[in-house]
Amino acid sequence: MNQIKALIVYYSRTGTTKKVAEIIQEKLQCDIEEIMTEANFSGFLGYLKCGFQAFSKRTPEIRAGGLKPGSYDIVVIGTPVWAGNMSSPIRTFLTQQKDNFKKVAFFCTHSSTQCGNTFNDMSGLLGKEPIARLDMQARAVAKEDYAGAIEEFVYEIIEKMA
Repeated sequence: MNQIKALIVYYSRTGTTKKVAEIIQEKLQCDIEEIMTEANFSGFLGYLKCGFQAFSKRTPEIRAGGLKPGSYDIVVIGTPVWAGNMSSPIRTFLTQQKDNFKKVAFFCTHSSTQCGNTFNDMSGLLGKEPIARLDMQARAVAKEDYAGAIEEFVYEIIEKMA
């Protein structure tokens, strides 16, 4: 099997999504890029701002590296869930790059019991369904109780890209 040319793009406010992204990156042996923003989302006020921006579907200014999603076979996109929605920095990234994806896979991290409409919203924004989805509770990531779920996610990506 040929090596899949994959890119992981993610946003992480607390480090939970970053941790999952780095584990997936290690298993796929691919490029990785963190979305950064000028907005200050730290602390309790940042938490409230996150929820408001996500709920109102805002698209803040972001800084992404120089990697081009269109030059990859698949882009794996990771987001925390804020107020039942994708994070606003990921919304900005998807809006800016929506025509530049061949295939996508999605993962999210959240502190609630489900990711809400996050994956459906991401699919709708891109006009494309993901080949794989991973829904991770922050509690499981904190306890490092994620190996099986991440293995299945990576396996599904590899199988569907073969």
